[in-house]
Amino acid sequence: MADELPIWVDFLVSAVIIIISLEVGFNLGKWARVRLVKDKKIHIHIGPLVAATLGLLAFLLAFTFSAVSSHYDIRKQLVLDEANAIGTAYLRTELLPEADRIEAQRLLHDYVTLRIETMQDGTIEQIMQGIDNSKAMQDELWSRAVAIADQNPNPITALYLQSLNVLIDLHQERVTVNIHHRMPAIFWIALYGLVIVAMVVGGYDAGLSGGRRSATSILAVVVAFSVMLILLVALDRPRQRLSEVNQTALIDTQQEIRRSLGQTP
Repeated sequence: MADELPIWVDFLVSAVIIIISLEVGFNLGKWARVRLVKDKKIHIHIGPLVAATLGLLAFLLAFTFSAVSSHYDIRKQLVLDEANAIGTAYLRTELLPEADRIEAQRLLHDYVTLRIETMQDGTIEQIMQGIDNSKAMQDELWSRAVAIADQNPNPITALYLQSLNVLIDLHQERVTVNIHHRMPAIFWIALYGLVIVAMVVGGYDAGLSGGRRSATSILAVVVAFSVMLILLVALDRPRQRLSEVNQTALIDTQQEIRRSLGQTP
């Protein structure tokens, strides 16, 4: 799948698309110029068309960047929220009977460790397996909490159940945002399609004006647009290292739990 492609492959693909589009436009412009000179026609200026196309491309780039950066911010916030939820659930285990407290704390430690390992350096198969394991641990935590609540129906156990409920909800939110909330394919098709049109029109204008190719100018255009495109692609892919969300909040929670359990962080 596309998410498995290295980011440099996306860069090369974008660069090749831009170069080909510029070359096609330039040659079409040269061909049109030869016909105009031969037929002694007035030179045609398409500067306004180039400006309009680039303006539309800039608008779509800005819209796409706003959307993917918003998704990235949500992913960062959810990591912090989940760390807080696990920490709150752990603190509330102190209110449970001793035997239940020890088991609940062990499970929460294993759970936060699993959550960290799932998001670090895993293939898509490992991540999906980690999600399944997380759900299994949630079921175990919940079933034990329900049994405790049945034996001790009081506000204390109710608070613990509430914290577990928040923990489970946040896990589902993270799965939904990371896996399902992505830019629709139609936006990427439209964006790359408009890039092609803009490059063809720009190259056509250069060829029509009779100018020569400038390797420096072409390189600048190719690099600038390719970098912008792969930045957008990376922000839309949660597992790309360029846009990987920092798991420090969860790691800090894990270390706090280990210190509480008397383990070495």
